[in-house]
Amino acid sequence: MMAWRADCADPLDEGRNFDTTIMTGLACRGGNCDDVSVQCTAFPEFEADDANCVDIVHTDGDRAVSFPDDTAIRAVACSGRHCDDMTITICPFTRR
Repeated sequence: MMAWRADCADPLDEGRNFDTTIMTGLACRGGNCDDVSVQCTAFPEFEADDANCVDIVHTDGDRAVSFPDDTAIRAVACSGRHCDDMTITICPFTRR
């Protein structure tokens, strides 16, 4: 069960061009860093290939996560007692 999710391609956010929007910031606060917020930014010169997005499950807070070139984060979700089990959705982006 996901306790929290932020999606830069969320169709409920009116006025955003979902094909060009990626996550450009992530912040947290609170004793366990479990109050999470994201920043999404549109890059009109690029377009997401949503059909080829993948979820990366990250449960080791002491290990860095890397992504393939030409991909960007579209969404993050967390679960666990302290929101420390993260699922990161990455999508390929290409220049228009």
